Amino acid sequence: MALQIVESREDVQLLKESKEQALRDKKAAEKCAETAEKQLKSLEERREQLQPIMDNVSKEIKEYGIVKMLLPEAGTLERATTYRDKKIKPLFLQIKNKVAAMAAQVKELTKEVENWKSIYVSRKGDRKAALYKDENKNC
Repeated sequence: MALQIVESREDVQLLKESKEQALRDKKAAEKCAETAEKQLKSLEERREQLQPIMDNVSKEIKEYGIVKMLLPEAGTLERATTYRDKKIKPLFLQIKNKVAAMAAQVKELTKEVENWKSIYVSRKGDRKAALYKDENKNC
């Protein structure tokens, strides 16, 4: 009878310890959930900031996706130098400026993508390390 009481007390002690561990795990999970919510909120705010840029890029892609296939017509008895200076040069300057603006936007967006990739990789690495730690802790 005394042996059963001792075993019961040991079982109760083990249950208390497992309960305390479960409470600690619950608090850790709640803390992780809070940080995840904060990160989600900051990412949503960042997306809202980037949305106008993305809209502008989409708009420009639509506009510049349609390329005029024909050069402007030369006027009657118009000399080649006048045609070049008045019609072709402005057209090439306009194209050059548009290409430069789009290149700048591509460079800016590339930096942004690289930044997001590095954030993703670091968070993915942190998550893997935490999972590996938890797996080894349970063993």
